[in-house]
Amino acid sequence: MQRHLRDMAFLVGIVLAIGGCDPGEAPLFGSNPADIPDPDPQFIKIFHQYSFRDTLDTFHGRLTKDLILDGTVTIWFWLTTAEQESLQVELEREQFFAMPDTLFPIPGMDIDPNPSPDVLRVEAGGVEKTVVWIFPLEPSLPHNQSILRLSAAIRRIVESRKEYKQLPQPRGGYL
Repeated sequence: MQRHLRDMAFLVGIVLAIGGCDPGEAPLFGSNPADIPDPDPQFIKIFHQYSFRDTLDTFHGRLTKDLILDGTVTIWFWLTTAEQESLQVELEREQFFAMPDTLFPIPGMDIDPNPSPDVLRVEAGGVEKTVVWIFPLEPSLPHNQSILRLSAAIRRIVESRKEYKQLPQPRGGYL
């Protein structure tokens, strides 16, 4: 009888554990949506996937950091008005909306492992544009330099934020 009760308790525990999981989406790290202040209006929306599995997605208010050996961690994240204004200047300076949709790597050169493809999708002023690029880019081409400067500007903003600095550090590396 005692063995039967133990087996039943085990099965009930498994059912409760499985029933409590949402296989479609991992929980956001260290935050409850009710605890997060309302974000500034997002007049520039950005989806930027870079460096293997790092992703900024202000369309959905999320930032994902690649922890390498420990998977990824995702938090709620939006850009402030000042950050968006700064990026708007960068987007105009680099002529993002006039760039080709795809930027190709140097012919015959390959990196392994390759963090590509990187993606930058921006929606601003009713216009949406996506640029995809593959490393290593030819450094002498103007569009290639521009997309790398834009990507670096976005990463600087993200990595300067308190929320990002509080995330766990990656363990390991890509070899």
